Amino acid sequence: MDISHSPEKKEYDESERLVSLVLEVSSGIITNGGETARADSCAMNMLRSNGGTNIQIFTLPTVVIITVTLNGENIIRMKSITARDYDLGRIDLLNSISRLITEKSMTVEEAFTELEKPVKKVNYPLMALYSGLSAAFFAIMFGGGVREFISAVIASCLCQITVDRMLKRGIFIFVANVFGSFVTAIAAIALSYLLKSDVSIVIIGGIIPLVPGLAAINATRDSANGDLVSGSARWLDAAVTAVSIAAGVGAALALQKLIFG
Repeated sequence: MDISHSPEKKEYDESERLVSLVLEVSSGIITNGGETARADSCAMNMLRSNGGTNIQIFTLPTVVIITVTLNGENIIRMKSITARDYDLGRIDLLNSISRLITEKSMTVEEAFTELEKPVKKVNYPLMALYSGLSAAFFAIMFGGGVREFISAVIASCLCQITVDRMLKRGIFIFVANVFGSFVTAIAAIALSYLLKSDVSIVIIGGIIPLVPGLAAINATRDSANGDLVSGSARWLDAAVTAVSIAAGVGAALALQKLIFG
């Protein structure tokens, strides 16, 4: 008897593919800025609707571990999460795939085909412009005028370009945020001499796009949902980002004081 073509072997392969898909979806949600409860719920629904029993899911910002019994076989799989991003469009796609698999309106192979489609390339110059505009309007909210608006656009654009370039080269995000906030503060100081703008307002508005607001919200939601380990890890991540921003701005202000007194 050819074991490789036996019904048991085929069922096991299908179960493996399903678990692999569940790992891709749940880890993708975490990678792109989703909360832990969402990732757990998607994974649980997909497995349960396809006959999974004894389901145990352990999700952290750095790893997803799944234990499940499918077709009489115990399967244990894990996937490390090393990347960080905030892509709400990707989360929407993963949620849609999860719902369709749960409703059995999509096969596992069709889901993998959707996931493997080329991701739309990010228009970095446009992103830098949007970042600058958002920073400029925050500068207005903080009491700035036309000069602060123009200065914040320039400073935040330079910040976004700096951070994007460093992340593309594989530089750790903490270091990228330090340099990004440093560039923002230096640009704000320089523009304060050229345009007579308020340097404090420009710096505060300029660093707003770097502030880890979504990370803090997800940390709060995870903690409220009882995912204390994940919530604590996300709070630490948000705190480290805040420290990196403060370090960059502080270094720029210290350099100004050293040069100009």
